[in-house]
Amino acid sequence: MPVWCWGKSCISESLYSFEAYGLKHRVHFVQNEVFLVFGEKFNSFRNALEHAHKSYKIPKAKLIELFNEHHYCFDTAINSFHETQTRKLIDKKLRILCTDFALQHKQNSKLVMHTVELYCNQDNTLTIEMALAKVYQYIIAK
Repeated sequence: MPVWCWGKSCISESLYSFEAYGLKHRVHFVQNEVFLVFGEKFNSFRNALEHAHKSYKIPKAKLIELFNEHHYCFDTAINSFHETQTRKLIDKKLRILCTDFALQHKQNSKLVMHTVELYCNQDNTLTIEMALAKVYQYIIAK
């Protein structure tokens, strides 16, 4: 696995990645002849990328980045993207509900959010609303 370096740029022959000015870059070349997207076969990377982009509503640049990060597998890249999006929605809902609760009961919103997160981490079956009811019961109602 030879690596050639000149200046600040390095190119690795086997990984097809290089570093320029302190940033790592990857060439989007994969040796697979057949690409799978949840069971559907494609003969070219471009066709698989286009299908995944249109079917799963993921920006192409983000999909390429995730494809490289997840060992050249479209399935795990798509699942990772959707998990990230779901987490963002949950965090947004948590922030909105905790802020409204804190304003209603004249509490610090960060304290409420932190307490709800602690309750949810202790008991995975709790929803945000149930955790807020627990906060009210044990902290505010006393």
